[in-house]
Amino acid sequence: VDWKPPQRPTALWVGRADTFSKRADLCLELVRRCPGVEFLLIMNNHDPSLFQQLNHGLPSNVQILERVPFAEVEPFFQGAKVVVNTSSAEGFPNSFLQAGKYGRPVVSLLVDREQRLWVGTLNGGLVRLDRGARRFVRYAPDPSDPTSLSNAGVTSLLQDRNGVLWIGTYQ
Repeated sequence: VDWKPPQRPTALWVGRADTFSKRADLCLELVRRCPGVEFLLIMNNHDPSLFQQLNHGLPSNVQILERVPFAEVEPFFQGAKVVVNTSSAEGFPNSFLQAGKYGRPVVSLLVDREQRLWVGTLNGGLVRLDRGARRFVRYAPDPSDPTSLSNAGVTSLLQDRNGVLWIGTYQ
């Protein structure tokens, strides 16, 4: 793979081109909203039509590689500043282990029905951006509160058909 590390901070996303599980479209929305951050997406061409659609009109702060063999992916994790997870159906994916190997933080993202951005972190709990109030709200484990997060490592986020937010943690 012919790849040179970008000069600006880099966010790495690894997954297949879909909008239902890995949610490449959500990552590309993040790319558009963060023009000061360089993104590298390793996107498996799972659906050629969708892959082409997702690659159309990309901003200048993103590079997409169609396929990188698993045995050659390590330098990408090593060169990243952060690993982005937009999947709605992950347990503990390989990308978390690869990020952890190099001490790279992982963020999991969800935009809910009210257009609030939720960010799950590797060890910092859950953060919600309340755009209307222009503030961040942080949720962390609290041993005295049984309704709080069970663990500060948030691995996945999903909002179901009824609007309930499901939060996957390490424990």
